[in-house]
Amino acid sequence: MEGRIPEEDPLKWERMYQEGGNAAPFKLEGMMNLQQSSEVRVVSFDLDNTLWVTSATISAANEALAAFLDARGVVQPQRIETIMGILFKENKERYCPIEVEQAKAPALLTLLRKDAIRKILLDDNGYSSESAECSAEEAFQTWTNARHDAITFNMAEAVKECLQEIAAIQTSDGHSVVIGAITDGNSDPRLIDELSKYFHFCVNAEKVGISKPDKRIYLKAVQELAGHPSLKHLLPDDDAQDYELESRLGPWWVHVGDDFIKDVVAAKDLNMRSVWARELVLNKQVDYALSEGKPERSVEALVKDVSKNEVVKMQVGATDYLVNSLHQEFADAIVDRFGEVATVLNAWHSEGLVKTSTPLQIVENDVTVQEEVVLRPEVESGDTENDRTPNIKNGGSKFCLFCRNTLPGAAKFCSECGEGQH
Repeated sequence: MEGRIPEEDPLKWERMYQEGGNAAPFKLEGMMNLQQSSEVRVVSFDLDNTLWVTSATISAANEALAAFLDARGVVQPQRIETIMGILFKENKERYCPIEVEQAKAPALLTLLRKDAIRKILLDDNGYSSESAECSAEEAFQTWTNARHDAITFNMAEAVKECLQEIAAIQTSDGHSVVIGAITDGNSDPRLIDELSKYFHFCVNAEKVGISKPDKRIYLKAVQELAGHPSLKHLLPDDDAQDYELESRLGPWWVHVGDDFIKDVVAAKDLNMRSVWARELVLNKQVDYALSEGKPERSVEALVKDVSKNEVVKMQVGATDYLVNSLHQEFADAIVDRFGEVATVLNAWHSEGLVKTSTPLQIVENDVTVQEEVVLRPEVESGDTENDRTPNIKNGGSKFCLFCRNTLPGAAKFCSECGEGQH
């Protein structure tokens, strides 16, 4: 499907962020006019630093690889990861075949790691080409297994419980929510025993040849779901062109990730809803408490800082307000604990079901009354460690006092049992 839409402007993402999300994506005329309130049908997750701690899992895999090579007497003048950096700088086109000039990191990580292993076997250990190829494959599999094993011990809080709750969501036509992954890395949650049963698809940068935030990696995921039984009324068949797939996207698809540009801004560009999950990046903070007499930063410097994978802490004031406004312009919800993702999705889903269903009819004293459901306004995040609640746009939910059915936050009556809510 490559080449069917205009190539990405490499500076579009930064410009879109600075202009408040006004960059016009390529859309088909007469596209579906989807309301922002919609039941949830697909949830895609970034993986590294969203579901698990990247540094810990990669370190464990690197150590396992080094031990594997040591056990076979392989001389290692340099670490494999060091050689990977050298190879990437020498030949970016091989490891990032699309938009080479703008490449800041490799997209084909598997190829790069195998090349680094082969190089050390050939150049420093006298292996034949055939032996180096076989040994490199075995060594890489050792690295992959170790990485997936380490993920189990380095997950964010309540990942399994959260996924279980999301998987239990039922659409209005009786289907389960489709859960998947869109990632720049080469891990796959379907290979992890604790997670495999929840994930229906996994698309990584290697499948496309380019990394996020480029829309092509997201559209690859959409393409893989074309023809899915629960999405037939939303997506065209699997022969559809990219612009057709893009024109059908809407708030029924939610993307969850830790990277503001690659996950949150990219999702907005495709008309998806987004959840900025920051639990594993909260420790990457920049303290901008301004001392007396120190000049304030320019707007350009501020935008550069808030677009990083960081939580910016500043004194309350105009600058602080601007940062929060920029974040909320793009993120439909911001959560500081991964487990809160399920709360957000359930609230959105309940709201979507209410808005797409027949208004609730209630009989009071033999008179039929049509109850108007008023949705609770935005919930702001708490300021303390023990009072952090998800920041949700147009969301919020509660449980019925009598039957425990999930309801919009401001519902006056339960749509399941009809009892009044106080």
